[in-house]
Amino acid sequence: MQNSYGKRRGQEAVNTGIRPIAPTYGRASFLSYSHRSGYTHATESANERLVSLMLDIDPSFKSHQAQPFTVDVLEQRLIHARAERNKLSATRKKDLGDEARNTLYTPDFLAARSDAPLLVLEVKLEGWEGNEEYANKLAVARRVLAANGYEFQKMTVPSLWSHPLRHNVPLLHMSKASSPIVLSEEQLMLLEQEGAASGITQAAVCHLLQLLPAHIPALVVQGVLSMDISNTRFHNDTVLTLAYGDLQHLQFLGGMPC
Repeated sequence: MQNSYGKRRGQEAVNTGIRPIAPTYGRASFLSYSHRSGYTHATESANERLVSLMLDIDPSFKSHQAQPFTVDVLEQRLIHARAERNKLSATRKKDLGDEARNTLYTPDFLAARSDAPLLVLEVKLEGWEGNEEYANKLAVARRVLAANGYEFQKMTVPSLWSHPLRHNVPLLHMSKASSPIVLSEEQLMLLEQEGAASGITQAAVCHLLQLLPAHIPALVVQGVLSMDISNTRFHNDTVLTLAYGDLQHLQFLGGMPC
């Protein structure tokens, strides 16, 4: 006897994409709030949720959407209506069986940038990048997307749960929602005098300014301080430098494996 799960209620507000995320109680739904878009995204995994947080932090991006549309790999076209996608998916499953999954591709995210074409993102976990059939499907989807004016990028999220990105990104994202920490000119001069322009430890910053370690992510996301977000976790020995309002250190998305 096959298990069946009841329909998950109250997901309409977060399931805005073409393909509903976890419509039943048998699957998990990972939510992330976008400060830029002003609404909550539903994603299928913790890895997608991490990338959603990155997109909301990275100043290169203006907004992003989960599950934006579906690429019909067989007919090489885009499908924007959920009803059309659902009908086609049901027909393909009836006609092709398990092979139907290779005929439709739904990107994880569509991201808007300030000075570049719209970017389609596919998120995979390190070590689970997909088989040959999946690679062939992505190759066709990439051509269809390019023909429609979209850029495509496959992103690989580090599998190590202690990786700095998994530690830093949620802290930075939470700090965006908190009240900004405003340093006085005297405090900034004190940091300069102590060598913060070239590098100073987190512990030294907290001691000089009488701040808690929990305040440091806010100063980093505000562009007061910068650090190597992708390779160094927040801790007492983390080297910080004065950013003088520059947010380039938050443009870490392009540095991830593709």
